[in-house]
Amino acid sequence: MVEVARVLKPGAHLVAFSGTRTYHRMACAIEDAGFEIRDQLAWIYGSGFPKSHDVAKGIAKARTEDIEPTRRICRFVRAAMDSLGLRSSDLTQQFGDCNSRLIDHWAARDTDSQPNLPTPAQWLTLKAVLMLGDDMDAEVARLNHRKGSHGARWAEAPVIGETTVASPGFGEHRFTGDRTIRDLDDGAAEWQGWGTALKPSQEPICLARKPLVSTVAANVLQHGTGAINIDGCRVEAEGRPHVVGNQGSGFGGVGVSLGSKMVGTTDLGRWPANIIHDGSDEVLAGFPHTASRTDPSIKKASAAENDGNKGPTYGAETRAAGSVMVQYGDEGSAARFFYSAKVTSAERGEGNNHPTVKPVDLMRWLCRLVTPRGGTVLDPFCGSGSTLIAADAEQFHAIGCESSPEYAAIAEQRVRNANQLFAEVTMS
Repeated sequence: MVEVARVLKPGAHLVAFSGTRTYHRMACAIEDAGFEIRDQLAWIYGSGFPKSHDVAKGIAKARTEDIEPTRRICRFVRAAMDSLGLRSSDLTQQFGDCNSRLIDHWAARDTDSQPNLPTPAQWLTLKAVLMLGDDMDAEVARLNHRKGSHGARWAEAPVIGETTVASPGFGEHRFTGDRTIRDLDDGAAEWQGWGTALKPSQEPICLARKPLVSTVAANVLQHGTGAINIDGCRVEAEGRPHVVGNQGSGFGGVGVSLGSKMVGTTDLGRWPANIIHDGSDEVLAGFPHTASRTDPSIKKASAAENDGNKGPTYGAETRAAGSVMVQYGDEGSAARFFYSAKVTSAERGEGNNHPTVKPVDLMRWLCRLVTPRGGTVLDPFCGSGSTLIAADAEQFHAIGCESSPEYAAIAEQRVRNANQLFAEVTMS
């Protein structure tokens, strides 16, 4: 990230995707590299699958009968280590410089509630290092053979059905396993319906900027960077009321609006928002239907009248005009206020196994938002090349870097298939 900051012009913008759990780490790294965080965008999609652990099923499947036998082996290892005066850190080199906590678990040292069993190969190494006898060999082999199987609690539970839905996952990475539905006992049934994760439906996008030289205006004039392209990224809306505000006095040069008025209509689209969605039915169902009206006799609805998403919510964009509210004169799902993008199988391309392909339409919008006319888009992690394709479609130069030869080859092929005029993929 520091190298990215080094090669960018002052005021150049950075757009970076992240997972919801790790966004804060990414944002901190971007700040530490010298960028200023300007905003967070949210890309909302309907194709996510919850990677949640079914607590009730986990309780029912647990091999609780193996816990105590495993502890006996761990204590056997611990006693041998103590007799030789060895600590876990003394054994790490024997196991590929592993973390000493792994050996702590094998010895149940300070982790008696989380005993862990060495694999057969690890057990042979432990035996040699600790000069162990063969007393525990059969038990270690038996317990290792049981790994991956369900406990007796699940095996003995009555089967009452079988799941018919397709296994979740992507492509050849679909999850497989026991598809039976079993009658849970009281201890497991008490936690029926509890899990560990929500359905992923949004991906945060960090919008950052390299510090300016002097003011925004001066930076734009000198370097052509520092601002975002509002008009180029507006959401289409024809014939909506054109509302202008009256600028009044203010403090420190900041004006205070003294009111606004409607002066005809405009085809200029709505101001771009920091929320984007993929247009899927699941996402659209979460937005209310809005019917905006321009009748000046209609006053602002009360909170009670707006209850149930019946009023101007999700960007219906009411505008004050004296004592009444003026609203845009279109209607439909409130989702129409936000840019829509969705990956198709044709767009992904044959043989593209990249796990996080971004929609070209989405990347076109983001490239257009932050790149000046005739500018260059740098993607240091170009993956399967969506950004390169999008940048060229918007008539920008594009430079992509990708450390994986497999993904770099996919990106080059996708660029060729899209008949792009310019794209450079460099191996790093």
